[in-house]
Amino acid sequence: MRLTKKFCALVSSLAAVTASAQGVAQVQPPAPAGANPAADDARLRDALRRALQGDTPPPASPVVPIAPATPPAPAITDGPITAPSVTTRSYTFPTTNAVMIPMSTNATTVALSLEEAIMLALEHNRDIQVERYTPIITEYDRRALYGYYDPALAASWTRTHSERESGGFNQNTGNTFDTSSETKGDIFAFGLGGYLPSGMRYDINENFSHTDATFREIDPLSTNQTVVINRNDTWAVAGTATARQPLLRNFWIDAPRLQIKLARRFVRISELELERYVMDIINQVEQAYYILVANRELVRAGEADVNVKRQFFDEQHRRVEVGALAPLDEKLAQAELALSELNLHTARKNAVDAEAVLKGLIHDNFIGRINTHLDLTDRMLAIPPQLELFDAFKEATDKRPDLQAQRIRLEQLQIQLKYDFNQLFPALDVFGTYGLNGLDLNLRGALEDQRQRNIPQYSFGLALTTPLTMWRERNNLKSTKAAKAQEIRRLKALEELVVQEVDFQVRLMRTTWNILPLLRQRVKYQEDALEAEKKKLDAGKSTTFNVLQIASDLTQARTEEIGTLRDYNQAISELNFRKGTTLERWRINPPPRTDP
Repeated sequence: MRLTKKFCALVSSLAAVTASAQGVAQVQPPAPAGANPAADDARLRDALRRALQGDTPPPASPVVPIAPATPPAPAITDGPITAPSVTTRSYTFPTTNAVMIPMSTNATTVALSLEEAIMLALEHNRDIQVERYTPIITEYDRRALYGYYDPALAASWTRTHSERESGGFNQNTGNTFDTSSETKGDIFAFGLGGYLPSGMRYDINENFSHTDATFREIDPLSTNQTVVINRNDTWAVAGTATARQPLLRNFWIDAPRLQIKLARRFVRISELELERYVMDIINQVEQAYYILVANRELVRAGEADVNVKRQFFDEQHRRVEVGALAPLDEKLAQAELALSELNLHTARKNAVDAEAVLKGLIHDNFIGRINTHLDLTDRMLAIPPQLELFDAFKEATDKRPDLQAQRIRLEQLQIQLKYDFNQLFPALDVFGTYGLNGLDLNLRGALEDQRQRNIPQYSFGLALTTPLTMWRERNNLKSTKAAKAQEIRRLKALEELVVQEVDFQVRLMRTTWNILPLLRQRVKYQEDALEAEKKKLDAGKSTTFNVLQIASDLTQARTEEIGTLRDYNQAISELNFRKGTTLERWRINPPPRTDP
């Protein structure tokens, strides 16, 4: 009596689920019972036994095991364990059946392996396409800095003209100007100047000056004020070479050389960041691929669970029709069927969502791929972990791109420190000028004077400039030293974080590996328990509630096994990402690197 009350309470609580299940699965009414109740009862018992023992024809969508049989899990310690060969694609296994997800009638099916998904992501992923430009931009910026040493060519032409009328007087002497003049001049200047990597400034100039002066004056010896015209036409040539070299400040490093050295490392950092970003996308593709495989396996498990419970409900319904079973057992089986169908719809929805995530990672035209169904050809396998923990630590600290980038940032601060230290010295420059001049009535003669060095000139000297207190320079140096100390601690913290991440992934991988055999054993025990409970039900020593409960526990055990196998494969992918060996694992060449 108490068991009947419990059944009534359970049916009342699941009334809403039962009502919704009527719209999900319509059960056909059984045929009328025959004239011989005893024969009908025997026939129904035999059909129920066959349904519970799995002798009924297989469903349309067969259940595919999630992984091949594997040997018992070995005892895993912190000792050395081997890693799968990089050249062996042991993670791939062709699947024989694909989960049929409800799609539009014009959907196309495309076979996709994990390696093909990764290659598609490298080619079509929008984020990678954007990030690829960062190293290119930084490289162009670096090259532009060398324009500081590009010699600058200068050329100019200047025309001058001046006139002075006669009749004026000198205010200082009081003498009158009886002479008028007109002067015309042309100046042609050519120069080449620039900087050398040593900090030297050089200038080479060549100037041509032509002067045509006309003077009109009254001849003092003439009685009729005759005007005398005198003309002065001359050419002057001046060629000079000037150099100025720092000896203390800005000698071994100056601002342009500082920017170039920093820019080289910025290029290397951008390449490492791109490499890290590509690894991240590949890891996301692997995670999404395993999630989709697992979700489709869960759909298969859900379909199998629905088929078994629907068959069990049909048999229970027939037994109620012939009066061999109480109606309460039929309602209980119907409620369990509705719950299984609800779980199946949720599993199908999760599989469709996972497929959309994978499509978004590997394609750049999501709308064009909506009606494409991905038939995954790789499966999740339980490969024994083969890894030495401390070797993984060393590999991660050596190969992680973000760690390498952090070390390069520390190099940049060391270069900045060198520059700030150099600025503490006074600016002591040595300079010198050497020139050759020429002067004649024509250009050829002036050039001949220059060629023969008739009018040489030179100068040289030292120039000293220094701030009195060096206040700015000393504080800049202190600031850079503090920034370097901060960067060293930041690097140590990142190294510690990397080791912790690797340790966590190794422990997760080993834990899931150790759990997998236990879950397989649990599935086997649940199957044995279900068979035993079926026999007890046939003998009248059990109830429908117990059989359905064990069947649900079996489905839950299979679900946990699939989830753990998914977590194990994801842990392997995440571990390679945390170690910085994702590209090496997939034999992908990293972006070309620039030596700083």
